[in-house]
Amino acid sequence: MHKTRVDKRGFSLMELLITGVIVVVLASLAIPGYLRVRFNMSAEKAKFNLSQIYNAQRAYWMDHWDATDIAVVCSYVRPGEEDELTKYIDCMIGDDDGTWYYQLTAADGKGTAATFSAEAYRVGTPNIKLIIDQTGKIELQDWPY
Repeated sequence: MHKTRVDKRGFSLMELLITGVIVVVLASLAIPGYLRVRFNMSAEKAKFNLSQIYNAQRAYWMDHWDATDIAVVCSYVRPGEEDELTKYIDCMIGDDDGTWYYQLTAADGKGTAATFSAEAYRVGTPNIKLIIDQTGKIELQDWPY
């Protein structure tokens, strides 16, 4: 007698459906966490950049205590002092790093840091921002996580 051999190749429809459901459930659990981690990583970069701007601003005040224009972000530097700026801050920060854009507000350069603040706004959602003041404290506004 010959046994008939059933050649079973591939997967049944039920196996494919169960696998698909498992993949969808795992993705729905993982994607929000992944997006939160990505956001927090870019926020850490923005905090670091704000700290760099703050430190550069303080160094600038120490060197130019009698100056009235004390901004140090590349696009806000006094004409002719662009090369001098690299002593204080990496010009790669600029005013937009693709994820955050930066704005510096400073006045009264008479040796005081009374009116300094720098802000990082999230590109696409300007209500989410980080603010650093003259004390170096970073404040979070409208933070989603």
